[in-house]
Amino acid sequence: MNTLIVFAGKYGCTEKCAEMVAKKLNSDVSIINLKKIKSVDLNKYQSLIIGSSLYYGKIQKEVAEFCSSHLDSIKGKKLGLFVCGMQKDAAESAITRNFPVQLLKSSQASEFFGGEFNFDNMNFMERTVVKKIANTKTNISDLREDNINRFIQSMNS
Repeated sequence: MNTLIVFAGKYGCTEKCAEMVAKKLNSDVSIINLKKIKSVDLNKYQSLIIGSSLYYGKIQKEVAEFCSSHLDSIKGKKLGLFVCGMQKDAAESAITRNFPVQLLKSSQASEFFGGEFNFDNMNFMERTVVKKIANTKTNISDLREDNINRFIQSMNS
């Protein structure tokens, strides 16, 4: 089975998660960063995974636009949805708030993968805000391996 993972993120965590998923799936996998590639041909894929980082509780605009413009093409594919972020409370409900109902109903798996604060990829203002809100000055990783593994198990079945 051919699987396509499309994603968009801001600081690198979502890409890292997409690559982790790709390595563990029982299929041939292609990965596309929607911030770099706008045109996607879904016809050669039987399975599709859509991932996004959360920024102020919203998925990336590239992911939202991809979902709305490819809604008909996505139907009938084995579908998985994931989000990445550091605010657990907001992130767990973000999937239902941000993805179209048609996709939510047809998805085989949907998960919150956790997130990371990577100060190397943030600008000065973003670092300042994160330092104040999260009360940290160092990089933090809070990836949820159990959630990622559960997602992969659902997609592999």
